[in-house]
Amino acid sequence: MFPTAAAIVAAALAAVALAGCGETRDVSAAAALGPGRQIFARSCSGCHTVTGRESATSGGNLLNAHLSIADLASFAKEMPTPRPLSRAEILAVAEYVHSVAASAAARRR
Repeated sequence: MFPTAAAIVAAALAAVALAGCGETRDVSAAAALGPGRQIFARSCSGCHTVTGRESATSGGNLLNAHLSIADLASFAKEMPTPRPLSRAEILAVAEYVHSVAASAAARRR
């Protein structure tokens, strides 16, 4: 059976989206950051943002601090989260925030 035109278009659009519109991206690295993004959304986003500009959140924007992964992990360890984060969760959220910060810095260059 041959694919329909709609299926071909959908596959092409998906390929472009995954390719980053011509950017070279390590999809496995992006997938590895998924847990950190989920943890940030669940446990950190009530007080902090990662938009690169200040917001009305009480904890401010984490990208403006320019912290290392180790510093972010130390910071996350001390934060009053809904439930205590494991070491793996702390590292995952630190790596996620650091990756977002590095991407934002690269876009500014």
